Amino acid sequence: MPARKGGGKRGHVLVRHQKLLALMEDLSTSHADMESDLVILSPTPQRRPFQRKQTLRKPKLEVTNMDEYEEDTEHDSSSVCRKQLQYPHELYLHSKAIGAFVSSKQELVGNNPSQRNWKGIIIALLVILIVCSLIVTAVILLTPDSHINTNPKFTFDDLFDDSWKAQGVSLKWISGDEFVYRNGSDAVVKFKATDNSSTVIIKNDTFSDIDASRYRISADLQYALLIYNVNKRYRHSFAAKYSIFNVNTKRASVELKPDSSMREATLQLAIFGPRDHQIAFVYKNNIYYKNSYATEPVQLTFEGQEGVVFNGIPDWVYEEEILQSHEAMWFSPNGTHICFATFNDSAVQDVAIPDYSVEGSYYAIRKIKYPKPGSTNPTVKISVINTNNPSRVLNLEPPADIKAQRDYYFSSVVWATDNKVAVTWLNRRQNLSIICICNAVTGSCSEHIKPMFAADGSKYFIQLPYSQGNRGKFPHIAVIRADWNGYPFVQSEAGGVNKVQEFLTSGPWEVTKILAFDQMTNTVYFLSTEVRARSRHLYSVSMGSAQDRTCLSCGLYPNCTFYDATFSKNQKWYTLHCLGPAVPRVTLHSTTDEIVVTLESNGVLRKRVSATQWPTYRYRDYTIDGNTYWAEMILPPDFSEDSKYPVLLDVTEGVIVVSFDGRGSGYQGDKVLYELHEKFGTVEVRDQIFVAKELAKIDYIDETRIGIWGWSYGGYVTTMVAGEGDGVFKCAAAVAPVVDWRLYDSVYAERYMGDPHHPKNSRAYDAANAYSGHRIKEFSKLEGNFLVIHGTADDNVHFQNTALLNKALVENDIDYRVQIAEAKLVTGQWHGKTTLSAVNNTACLTMTLQRNPTFHYSTTISPCLILIILMIITFIMPSDKGDKIAFGVTVLLSMVVSLVVVTGFLPVSSSLPFIALLIIVCMALMGFFLMTTVFILILHDKKGPLPEWARTLFLKHLARAILMGDLTKNLEPERPTRHIGNRKVGDIEGHTNKSFKTEKDDLPKGGNNHSGFEATLSGLQGSVDELKSTVRQLSGSLSQAASGDDDTEVTEYALLADTLERLSVVLYVLAVIIAIPCTLLIGRPMVTPN
Repeated sequence: MPARKGGGKRGHVLVRHQKLLALMEDLSTSHADMESDLVILSPTPQRRPFQRKQTLRKPKLEVTNMDEYEEDTEHDSSSVCRKQLQYPHELYLHSKAIGAFVSSKQELVGNNPSQRNWKGIIIALLVILIVCSLIVTAVILLTPDSHINTNPKFTFDDLFDDSWKAQGVSLKWISGDEFVYRNGSDAVVKFKATDNSSTVIIKNDTFSDIDASRYRISADLQYALLIYNVNKRYRHSFAAKYSIFNVNTKRASVELKPDSSMREATLQLAIFGPRDHQIAFVYKNNIYYKNSYATEPVQLTFEGQEGVVFNGIPDWVYEEEILQSHEAMWFSPNGTHICFATFNDSAVQDVAIPDYSVEGSYYAIRKIKYPKPGSTNPTVKISVINTNNPSRVLNLEPPADIKAQRDYYFSSVVWATDNKVAVTWLNRRQNLSIICICNAVTGSCSEHIKPMFAADGSKYFIQLPYSQGNRGKFPHIAVIRADWNGYPFVQSEAGGVNKVQEFLTSGPWEVTKILAFDQMTNTVYFLSTEVRARSRHLYSVSMGSAQDRTCLSCGLYPNCTFYDATFSKNQKWYTLHCLGPAVPRVTLHSTTDEIVVTLESNGVLRKRVSATQWPTYRYRDYTIDGNTYWAEMILPPDFSEDSKYPVLLDVTEGVIVVSFDGRGSGYQGDKVLYELHEKFGTVEVRDQIFVAKELAKIDYIDETRIGIWGWSYGGYVTTMVAGEGDGVFKCAAAVAPVVDWRLYDSVYAERYMGDPHHPKNSRAYDAANAYSGHRIKEFSKLEGNFLVIHGTADDNVHFQNTALLNKALVENDIDYRVQIAEAKLVTGQWHGKTTLSAVNNTACLTMTLQRNPTFHYSTTISPCLILIILMIITFIMPSDKGDKIAFGVTVLLSMVVSLVVVTGFLPVSSSLPFIALLIIVCMALMGFFLMTTVFILILHDKKGPLPEWARTLFLKHLARAILMGDLTKNLEPERPTRHIGNRKVGDIEGHTNKSFKTEKDDLPKGGNNHSGFEATLSGLQGSVDELKSTVRQLSGSLSQAASGDDDTEVTEYALLADTLERLSVVLYVLAVIIAIPCTLLIGRPMVTPN
């Protein structure tokens, strides 16, 4: 019985156990598609009741069979009873574990995003770091030292940019306190100094209507001459058309012409007289006069012949060398007389100048009357005509001493009073100067010297040489008491002395210009070099205290040392023109008060200059033969004494790199000036070589790279230096050089070298020849580094000079280069110029090409801009996309490729081109913001709540600032339970807890308590049904998550990441907007050679 009883219990238990296994199998079938394995272990005491593990196999639910159990229970029936009591407990624990499992699966579905490719992100991060390090290295290597000025430099192209030109003020005093000038807006304005008032006379659009570039205003301010269609002839002269503008009616409808029947006429000169609006003009070398606007012109001269006889205008040599103006007629102060000069060039030989600019197969020949040393000069006469009686013409004869010379010149005409005119005459040798004061009514003349007359004509002032001991003579102000009846004053090489004179100034400096004499205060105003030879300052001196001078401009404006001035008719006002080295300005001053009115400050140019790198200036003194001479050194903006620099010696007046005023230069006294008398090509050449050798001793001067260049006379000195063969100069460039002074004009050459027909002078001409046989051989020491540049249409220094030099160099087999002409070239994507030159006996065609800007814009700059814009997509892409970083790295690498392409076709230089610098800057920005993107991705995956300060700062205030709104409102309050579909996992757990108790007291006791066990089994049945339903819901949730339609809850760190991404977009755009113009500003001068 006991055995059967016990066996019955075993069979009963097995049946119930099999039912449970069936239930578990059913559960396993419904759960077969889950991601994790659920292992239900058999009720074995040695094992834990529940265990969960992760496998790589397809998820399934396993239930062990009962074979092991059956074997165990056969040994001991008592164990069956013990296990019989454990079954419900173990089944309860299985159910509890399933509930926990479901809860964990719900949390997996609800919160965990897809796994990131952290390995790829780390690789991308390393690539970014490498690229950024390369960028930083390139920037460090290519960026100048930090102490160097980063402002842009003044470039060669800036020389031809009109915006760099300073605006001056060209004015005309019309009364004691009024003047007329053209203001910055190109309108003609009358300005009154006493009350600083201005009145517009001619509006600026009046000039643009007829494309007028110049103007003249009548004395009564009722009419103006508008000058247009200007055709320049020589250095000062031009031909143009003139339109008479009525200031009152604002109309310019009447053309100035010699005959009213003519439709229009091109005039050579037109000027207003001092009375009302009388006009004198020159047409076809003859003078015409109009007494008023309405009258017909009257022809005053008739012998004029174009190119031969000139009335009222100078011929070529007078315009270039003597008058230095295109005017040769002068109204008397009251307008009743006109003094004019007549030049007759009929005996002067022609110089033929080829003109290659004409169209057609043949070039044109332009002939100029050009007197050369020893040849026939033009004849000249001075005449006076009464405007009220044009038929009466008086000729003013030169003084006897001048007239006795073979021929002569006149150098100036000045009206002393309404009826007296002063004419300065010179002999041809130019060592005798006499001024004649002539009566315009009678034509009689007395001899004096060139004057600055007092208002009443009782005295005049002139610059005369004044001895300063062993320093020689310097020009100073002498006052002459005018005696209209005699006491001729003759200024000669010996230095003539008048009976009535006194010097108002004295010292080893020069008075360069006498400006005005105020008879009310007995004050003379003048310009001088008293501060230094390279400066011009305005001074005043009183006749009562001759040596008590006052400098009116010293220290007035910073770095302004060169001035000029114009005075009103009553000498109470003056305009002061600062000409440099600072930015020019024009101001109005009173001679009695400290009133200053700025007429032109060039403020815009001043700001531009202050933002640009400029060379620095140093001055050095050198002593030669007991005299001290100064040299100006122009150092590069980034000058450092630790470096070696090449030197270019400029032998024209004070321009590039080093300029030196040695013997023969002006404004240092007559002794220095006359060192070159009959000695061209001697001391001035030796002085340049001496200074070059002294410069080579300076530490920062590279003695192997010292060059010299010059233009005109400077070109002559350069050629002579090359012929010395001293070896100190390694290269030389002569522009339009004079190589034989017999080929230059007579006025200039004979002034210094005399008549070449005289034997003594002829030897001096020969010695000054730059291509003589013994000198030309020394050019070989330059080893081909000698360049000659000359234009074939040069009317001053004719191309004949360079042709003879070329011939001599070729005959002596000397290597050299010559540039003759150039032409523009425009083709395809290139533009530039072609230069025709010759090297030895070989002709060279040099082509200088520049790529059109459009090519760079389309092939380089535009792709870079597109990549910069594409970089913004990196910030817009969702943070949970794995290719976010990959896209950014691709764009960055594209910029690297662009940099490689750009550096491939740009020329290699010591500075970084702007385009390459722009790409590097943009690459640096991209690399930096990619780093921020990686940091944002890390924040996005972080769990947990933000600190309160971070939530307020970033999600509330910063989000509002970047137009995202208050993100704290999007945060839901924390809940203890989570949803799966429409059911709560907490409900499942609650139901399970209610069905199964963990306390031992609630478990069924004893093997015979069938009803308790049945109740437990029934509860288990319900729990299994509930779990089946939950598993089905879980399966649906997993499917939904796989398809991307989950409603994942947004965390606070995800919102922080979104905020920082939006901020990165804003900062990136701003950085690019700022970086591009800044790079343009910094990179532009880097293409400029020092």
